[in-house]
Amino acid sequence: SYIDEFGIVKLVGAHTPRFDRDPVTRECKGLLIEESRTNNNKVATNEWNMTGWTNEKTTLEHYSSETAPDGSTNVTLVYPTTANDNHYHYISHAGNSYSGSRTCSAWFKKLSTTTYFPQLRIFGAGSTKAHAVFTLTGDGSVTSGGNAKTDATITRYPNDWYRCTLSWTYASGHWGGGVVVGNDSSTELPSFAGDADKTKGFLVWGFQDEVGLFPTSLIPTNGATATRGADNAF
Repeated sequence: SYIDEFGIVKLVGAHTPRFDRDPVTRECKGLLIEESRTNNNKVATNEWNMTGWTNEKTTLEHYSSETAPDGSTNVTLVYPTTANDNHYHYISHAGNSYSGSRTCSAWFKKLSTTTYFPQLRIFGAGSTKAHAVFTLTGDGSVTSGGNAKTDATITRYPNDWYRCTLSWTYASGHWGGGVVVGNDSSTELPSFAGDADKTKGFLVWGFQDEVGLFPTSLIPTNGATATRGADNAF
């Protein structure tokens, strides 16, 4: 994928030159050249499907009345259940099989009634390792922490979407990243009773979990993991 002249995330096949642009100014940044990466999220373009995820007290449903960053209607609404507990979902792997440097990212958007904060977090490693909470207003802001965290960013996109990222380096085995529904702008994995009004949740699209210290362009998936080969320009 790449950002086109309209600020849209364009999904393309192999052997297509990607002249990437800034999502807000639309300024051309040149030919996009990237290393090979694999998106371990099997449902990056239809998150509500939840294939390959473990879900704890959150609800995900298709919200087709909103337009996704790629111009489609493949948008997912995420909201907490009314249980007084933690609310999260994460990519479920067989055993704590990952270690080293990893990055997870996703696009988030708030509705007019949204009161919750999206949080990206490492899972399978315990608390105080890596998390980032995002405020989806203005240019966006992020509050992050954890002794394994290496970076956390938020970038505004057209139509009030924000691409949010969290990177970490953790030597012990763990699962990949996941999404937490939070009720404040800083607490890691908070516990609270969710509101019955589901529109107080937020929208998500394009979650990506990959090896590396920084995020790369979205690798679309629909039912299985996918790998983007390395770019070679000649």
